[in-house]
Amino acid sequence: MPHSRQQEIAARRPGWRCNEVEFFVTRISFEALDKERAASLSDVPTRLSLPERDVDRLIEAGRDAILGNPVIREFERESTEAR
Repeated sequence: MPHSRQQEIAARRPGWRCNEVEFFVTRISFEALDKERAASLSDVPTRLSLPERDVDRLIEAGRDAILGNPVIREFERESTEAR
């Protein structure tokens, strides 16, 4: 990270150190969804070709799982504060 960026962050976050690294680990799965939705999506067979509706449903579920994940939300909050 350029020194100028380090100084910029340090000015907004006293005590911040560039060499203090935090890791955020999480697991994203259908388990984060309601049981009916998770069961329905788990029944989607794995194959090379999926109907467009299934692809849309899977993308939507993935987005919802990411947006609802507390570890990712915390990472996002801390990343935003660091800017």
